[in-house]
Amino acid sequence: MGVIGAGAIGLLLASAYEQEGADVMVFTRRPAQACRLNKEGIRVDGLLSYTAEVKANTTNEAIPMSFDLLIVAVKSYDVATALQSFFQKNMAVRQWLFIQNGMSHLDIISSLQGDIYVAGVEYGVKKSTDTCVEVTGLGRIRVAPFRLFTTESFVETSFLQIERACHYKEMLEDKLIVNVCINPLTALLGVKNGALLTEPSYKQAMRTIFREAISVLNRDADWLMLWRRVVSVCQKTSDNTSSMRADYEVGRRLETEAIMGYLLKEADRKKKAAPCIAFLSHLLVNRNDH
Repeated sequence: MGVIGAGAIGLLLASAYEQEGADVMVFTRRPAQACRLNKEGIRVDGLLSYTAEVKANTTNEAIPMSFDLLIVAVKSYDVATALQSFFQKNMAVRQWLFIQNGMSHLDIISSLQGDIYVAGVEYGVKKSTDTCVEVTGLGRIRVAPFRLFTTESFVETSFLQIERACHYKEMLEDKLIVNVCINPLTALLGVKNGALLTEPSYKQAMRTIFREAISVLNRDADWLMLWRRVVSVCQKTSDNTSSMRADYEVGRRLETEAIMGYLLKEADRKKKAAPCIAFLSHLLVNRNDH
């Protein structure tokens, strides 16, 4: 099996499947990281602790191969670029698993051959070095079928808690609501996730964003379950730095389009107002442009 993207989530999944006995190939952007992974493997620290031996290569140097499962764990805005190199190499893939924030990538993946699954990761994970990840919060990985051509079962690993979901849209919306409630605020305020619950003014802002998001997605009937999920993620990852805050602080490109952009397009399409989400998006996009 293969993993495109050697960030925290990509390395965690690569290591978990290797622990199950899979022959794992990790595709990185940088040759230096591929070299280190080939020499050192992956070390997992924190709430899980083990090492895994993997093979690694860069996406530009990928050779024609076939995969039972290919996991795409890159940022949403990098999905098209990451897939292009594989189209050019004529890779044969039986099952795809896409793990991105937001929902803007769904149009891109719809034309792929093979069974397609999408997932949301609720583990707290951060990358310490090119070859080491730290698990800071235990959770689950929710996987749902996006489009299936066969009746073959999804290739799972028992090393992580994987929960199957029937409806991908609802599952991704659940994760999108969590993302939009936590990521923009932690980035702009410069706080860890838990502060959104302990500081009353931050919590009120998060509630306002939450109400706008569930309205746009027509999920008002599920508000209690969804709010409890937002609170639970904040609690489980209270000492974590969100991915958007981490990117914001070092000047990397942000996933504003995948998260807030999707919601704002839906709001426009449904003639609904989402002024708070629009304002946060404006602040982040303008900061990101500089």
